[in-house]
Amino acid sequence: MSLSPEPAATAHPEASGAPRAGQSRFGRRLYCPGLSCDRVDDAQVELAVRVFHAAVYADHGFIEGVPPAGVVDDPYVPISTYFAAHDRAGVLVGTARLIRMSALGLPVPRLFDLDPAFEHRLAQLDPRRIGEMASLATNATSSDQWFALPASILRAVFHQAVATGVSHIVAAVESSLLRIVRDFLRIPVDVIGDETEYYGAMRLPILLDIPAALAHARVDGPPDVVAYFTEGMLLDLPRLDDERTRHPQTA
Repeated sequence: MSLSPEPAATAHPEASGAPRAGQSRFGRRLYCPGLSCDRVDDAQVELAVRVFHAAVYADHGFIEGVPPAGVVDDPYVPISTYFAAHDRAGVLVGTARLIRMSALGLPVPRLFDLDPAFEHRLAQLDPRRIGEMASLATNATSSDQWFALPASILRAVFHQAVATGVSHIVAAVESSLLRIVRDFLRIPVDVIGDETEYYGAMRLPILLDIPAALAHARVDGPPDVVAYFTEGMLLDLPRLDDERTRHPQTA
């Protein structure tokens, strides 16, 4: 299986290999030899990651068995960008997707009881600037992937979001992932509503304001963690009339 020749976040040799000298104990745990996460631009690979996602969710009891079609289907698939993480042997070990705003809305604002202040904040944004990270599924094949694997997926999603003009990402996450994001990666995210059972687990709706997070990182972020997430990343959002950011507003 091949991925796009121009992936969203191809791992830099230093990013996927041995940690650099002088890194913090947190920064060192981001690095796993041979681990990479890329945007999927091939239909066969997309199907493979969707099958992987369904299998992981069934294994964890988030869904009741693998669906007959082998994938979890929903109306957001056509407006989703998928990501695939592979270990050094080429084994698929993780996936997620970035859903773009459309006439369908996004799952988190539709299904969670959000704080009115954050609902108002989202309503003030250009809809083309909002996306949702969803369908995160991992199956680590070694202990050194426990932190590196979700971090590599998050990095790929962030890079893709910024490259396509998305400034705000919502997601529904378990408290364990929220702790990794806030306490380990030191990424400032807001919990924007009540914890709710979603896909078989209690999850919290969160919001990442990417420009605010980058501004925070420049001042207070751990340098090695900031370098990991921003290496090769566009630090300015493209214009919304740029051809790369044009997406249909209906699914």
